[in-house]
Amino acid sequence: MTTPDCIRRSILASTVALAIAACSPATESAATPAGTQPADAGDPTATSTQPATTATTATTATVDDAAVSAFLASVYGPSASLSGEWNNVPADASFSVEGESDGQVTRSVCEQEEATISGQPAVMLAVCGTVQGAGHPAAGTNDFFLLQPGDGALAATASAHMDEFGSRGEPGDVDSKRFGADLYGFVVESGFYNMGQGVQTAHLVLPKGDGFVDAGWFREGLDNEDWMKGCLERGECSADEAYDIDFELDIDDSDPGAAAYPLRVTESGTACGKPADATHDLALDVATMTYAVPAALQRDGCADVAAE
Repeated sequence: MTTPDCIRRSILASTVALAIAACSPATESAATPAGTQPADAGDPTATSTQPATTATTATTATVDDAAVSAFLASVYGPSASLSGEWNNVPADASFSVEGESDGQVTRSVCEQEEATISGQPAVMLAVCGTVQGAGHPAAGTNDFFLLQPGDGALAATASAHMDEFGSRGEPGDVDSKRFGADLYGFVVESGFYNMGQGVQTAHLVLPKGDGFVDAGWFREGLDNEDWMKGCLERGECSADEAYDIDFELDIDDSDPGAAAYPLRVTESGTACGKPADATHDLALDVATMTYAVPAALQRDGCADVAAE
């Protein structure tokens, strides 16, 4: 659906001078892998020479739930499980923001997806944490793992711990996606609603070396419908200030053997009196494992649209 650097972004909705906060990591997470796999395990440049048949042919080998459960217990303690929530965590797995939370984190597995990397079985695993007693600006937490069999047990060839997403102490929604022949990652979706305005944001999280990196973010939705109703009734704005925009991500896997699949984000809806029908292509820089995201996909509302 480890102790990295956790970085929060504050997203400002400039249209009506309202603060719209969405927290997210902006730098590569520090790695604390559970195993001793090579440092380039998550880099598509390390596997781009594999023929397409190797990367796309499914293997009969799988990773069973018992192995994943054993890995969870090794990281979070015996109370961790594939279903349900747990609170008993290692000492470094607490979270606190002065005046915003009591530091207690309730965790659960929010994504578990089998993958095949270089013809070998793997598991994309995400653990989401809800921060209890968190104030409105506080993020939730997300832990990410790329697991592969090794030495009789699952080991994390890439991992990140305590990355911050979401708001009100709740983590973002996590989905595992295939971004290349041997490149798997996560899409983390989170949103914020305040006084009639909504903002939804998607972050692309990819393995890099033995950690994970926030590879880029873009808007998934923007609307001010509820705010406009009151504004128009008071005669304080015009209908051209309304916006309701959806942004759809398409991963082009038409060449299944490509090391990194091209991404396209398509806008639809209305943008301040005009149709929202633009498309944006995103290419991956394999050296940094980041996408160059245009400013149009990171805008907040009409003021930004008018400036483009």
